[in-house]
Amino acid sequence: MRYFKIFHFLSLDVVIGAVAMNDVLYQYFVGSLPPWQFDLILAISVFLIYGIDRQIDNYTSEIRDELHRFHAKHQVILRWLYILLALYLGMLLMWVVIPMIKFGLGLGIAILLYWLGWVKHVFERFWGFKELLTAGIYSLGVALPTWVLAPYSLILVVCVWELFLLALMNLCLYTLIEEGGSRRAWITCCLLTLLVIIALGIMGLSLGLLSLFLFIWGIHVGIYYFRASKPERYVGDLAFLSPLIYLICQY
Repeated sequence: MRYFKIFHFLSLDVVIGAVAMNDVLYQYFVGSLPPWQFDLILAISVFLIYGIDRQIDNYTSEIRDELHRFHAKHQVILRWLYILLALYLGMLLMWVVIPMIKFGLGLGIAILLYWLGWVKHVFERFWGFKELLTAGIYSLGVALPTWVLAPYSLILVVCVWELFLLALMNLCLYTLIEEGGSRRAWITCCLLTLLVIIALGIMGLSLGLLSLFLFIWGIHVGIYYFRASKPERYVGDLAFLSPLIYLICQY
C-alpha cells in the first residue's frame, strides 16, 4: 500500500493514463501506435506539470493532506528531478515535427498563464474556472500528436471534446467533494458528457472507444452517488488507466 501511495502521490497513474489515452487516439485515427519519443515527451510533460502544480499549491496555501506533505518533505529531490527531466525533454524535441512544437509552445504559454493566475488567486473568484482551464490543457495535450498528424475529421474533434468533458467531470467532482460548490454544474457536465458519448455512437465511433469513454464516465458517476468521499480520489484517477485495457485488447 505504501508503494501504491507513492505511485499516486507522484501522479504516475495520471501519467500512464495520459500516455495510454494518447496511444488509443493515435492508433484509432492515424492507424498505428505513436513513436516512443511522443509517448516519452507526453509522460515527462504530464509528470512535470503535476509535480510543479503540487509545489505551487504548497507555496500558495497551507499543507492540508498527505499528498502535499509528501511533496513538501521531498521537495529538494523532486525539484532537482524536475530540472533534469526538463533538460531531457528539450533534447527529445529534436524528434518532433515543427507543427507539434508550435502547438506545444502554445500549450506551454497557457500553462504558465494558468500558474500565474493560481499564484495570484484569480481562480478563487469563479468556481469551476480553474477546472475548465486544467481540463482544456489536459485534453489538448493528450490529443496533441493525433490532432496535428491525423487527417482532420469531425469525429476527432468530438472525441477531443469528450476527453475534455471527462477530465472536467473528474476535476469538478473532487472540487465539489473537497471544497463544496455547485452540484448543478457538475450534474450538467455529467449529462453533457453522456450526450456527447451518444453523439459519437451515432457518428460511428467504434464500440471499443465508446465503451472506454462510457466506463470512465460511469466510474465518476458511481463515485458521486455511492462513495462521495475524499479518500476515493485515486479511484477516479485510476479510471483514466482504462485505456490500457483497450490497448491490450487491440494487441
